[in-house]
Amino acid sequence: MNNQLSNISTQYRKFSKGQYIEYTQFNEFLDFFEDQDRLSRVMLQGVGIVCGLKPSLTYTNRILSSIQLSQGVAVTTDGDLLTLNNTNKVSEDLYVSDLKTIDLESKSYTHFKVYDNFKVEYPAFYQGREQIELWELATAQEVGSGFQPIANLTDLEDKYLLLYLESYEKEVKPCRGVDCDNHGIQQIRNLKVLITTSDGITNILGRDHIQPHPLFIDDVLKYGKQERVIVERLIEGQGIDTHFSSSDVKELYSSLLENNEYGRVIFDKINAIAQLIGHTTVYYDGFKNTLESFLTQKAGFQYAYDVVKDLADTYCEIIKLLPKAFTVNLPGLDSFPKHIMLGKLITDSQLDFSRHRFYNSSVLDDEKSTQKVRLLISRFVQQVQNFQNFNVIDNGNAQIKIIPSQKLNPLSRKAIPFYYLVNDEFLKAWNFDKTSNRSFRDNLGYNNWLSPDAHIKEPLQFNIDNNSFYTIEGHQGMDYQKAFQQINQIKDQQQLAFDVMVLSLEDLVNNKDMFKAYFNEYVEKHPGLEHKRGVERGGTFIIVYESSEDPTVFADFSLPYICCTPKVKIGLSLPSSVICADAGRIPFTVIPVNGVVKANVDSAENISLIRN
Repeated sequence: MNNQLSNISTQYRKFSKGQYIEYTQFNEFLDFFEDQDRLSRVMLQGVGIVCGLKPSLTYTNRILSSIQLSQGVAVTTDGDLLTLNNTNKVSEDLYVSDLKTIDLESKSYTHFKVYDNFKVEYPAFYQGREQIELWELATAQEVGSGFQPIANLTDLEDKYLLLYLESYEKEVKPCRGVDCDNHGIQQIRNLKVLITTSDGITNILGRDHIQPHPLFIDDVLKYGKQERVIVERLIEGQGIDTHFSSSDVKELYSSLLENNEYGRVIFDKINAIAQLIGHTTVYYDGFKNTLESFLTQKAGFQYAYDVVKDLADTYCEIIKLLPKAFTVNLPGLDSFPKHIMLGKLITDSQLDFSRHRFYNSSVLDDEKSTQKVRLLISRFVQQVQNFQNFNVIDNGNAQIKIIPSQKLNPLSRKAIPFYYLVNDEFLKAWNFDKTSNRSFRDNLGYNNWLSPDAHIKEPLQFNIDNNSFYTIEGHQGMDYQKAFQQINQIKDQQQLAFDVMVLSLEDLVNNKDMFKAYFNEYVEKHPGLEHKRGVERGGTFIIVYESSEDPTVFADFSLPYICCTPKVKIGLSLPSSVICADAGRIPFTVIPVNGVVKANVDSAENISLIRN
């Protein structure tokens, strides 16, 4: 077998005027520049299938009549650039090659015959001393002796396509006569389209030395998002007149987590990726036990949902990078020096383990994608290990913090949630760009006490124009009046653009508080409320408690709009503070002018005016 890059020429000689040139000197010159050309493709661009080279089968009267292969480009690990071609001009001169053309859309192969690689004995085609099963395809114009119609090819479900560059030196007879200038060792390059079986492709794969790619893990790209909890379904299912408790709201979250096995699918796939790339795996059972313990508390159950959602967001970031990752470590030069695997002949899969991808060189900067994936898996491990199992209750030391964050993914751009134990290792895994810039301690978060900088410790004191979200934490487990007061105090002092609303699970009869409402009625009027561990700029943050007997905040939600604060001044002006029963029409002024005034008349015929 003639692999060009198995022995690389590293120097050559320049010729002097009148110098007699030995054939070894001239070949040295050619070999050097050919090797440099091949090395440039392999090391600076990459190897594998660049584009095209996709098969399709044509049937006539339900009988296979041809295998069509589209034009494409591929590069072997020996630096050969492969494309389909047709003979454009047949050479009439001895030892001069035919001219080829690549100006074609596809080639249609109508015949096949058993292929014997005895001229080359290409190692990938041999299992021990025996050659694997191989058949050569030919177009109608290329058919020679020994070929038979493609309709005779059986067991199509067990057939795999290969592109193979048959490369060897042709022996020539010694020259006769005076002139031997046209003689020499002819370098044969025949491009073959071959078919093999599953056993044959397994043998070839065993010699490829290509690291298995995470993309080929079953359904690795399918799962990555946490299901939503839609609170309105509570009202829809049982009716607005039903009295709910905090356990009913908690059931919405706990049942969803139980149905999804606390994110077990994500753990299985993360561990499969981690094992494939030699990374640390994560312990699922311990995490599940922590969540189950967390869900026994009356308040804070939403954080159990949040941490699983965080893990799903991390997994989403990973699978977006997988198609571009793990290509920097180029296969060895002897991986597929003269062949390219084109995949299964009949397949409905977008990802085919028997089809070479294109493995980028590191110069294309895909190394960064691989580094990001590794860091994200590290973040996943840190999230699982650093999720704190703590009591969500105000023991007198609870502190509410509002941290500027981001509304949209990725998670790495958001503030670090307060339920994670923060240390240097955790911060390094949170945001790739900040870690790369050695500013990992600049990640905002409730518990980031590691940074000495004021803009990290007190971020609301500095410019937050680029932050579209406010993370609000520390209020669950606190008395709702205390929480409402502290959140508003921070909001007003820092001039933050959101409103705060309080909901109670008990029926608030004749409630006149603009910032307090009955849970059932409010959810019915505003079905879009959702728990986000904070509120976006211009929205409404909602805290929920059970009753006056149990005023502890056990949940929070948000709306993307302000729904409660009066936008204009409201007033009612009367000519006198006392009006007799037999008085005539009384003029009065209402602000705003389109306001409606209603009268409440009790049993003692006392009248009170209500402004709407």
